Amino acid sequence: MFLCIIQMYLQYQRVRGSNFAASGGFGPNQMATVLGLGFFLMTVRFFYFSKSKIFRYLDLIFVLLFAFRAIVTFSRGGVFTAIFMIVAFIFILYKVMDKRNKSKMRLSIILFLIIGIVTWGGISASQTNGMIEKRYANENAAGQEKNDVTTGRGEFVFIRI
Repeated sequence: MFLCIIQMYLQYQRVRGSNFAASGGFGPNQMATVLGLGFFLMTVRFFYFSKSKIFRYLDLIFVLLFAFRAIVTFSRGGVFTAIFMIVAFIFILYKVMDKRNKSKMRLSIILFLIIGIVTWGGISASQTNGMIEKRYANENAAGQEKNDVTTGRGEFVFIRI
């Protein structure tokens, strides 16, 4: 497993946008979606199925790997969908738990958030020289806001609401 991590680190090319090089030669949107699904499934496994500490830590490592690879594809859709599904899952799971398990769940959520912050702010941002923040803020490399990619559809939705 450590060899895979080292190889992933050494072969990673620094890129500035969603492209095929960052996603292993496959489509960046499709890879971000598949990796986001893996991110979600490993999160479910971490919170719901892992009973021993060794498996919980192993699941956290896989969550970190899936999240990192999904983020550095520079494709936002799969990552946003995974985060939305994870938040919904944790919310529903927390609501149906009894009081005794809720305290354990809080600790797991804090640990999970720390892993998320390290993945986003530490690893992904440093590997992309800060370009990932610009991509998710819809800015170009110079920090200027990009054109609206919805071509007016967003305004139409907000007018109807």
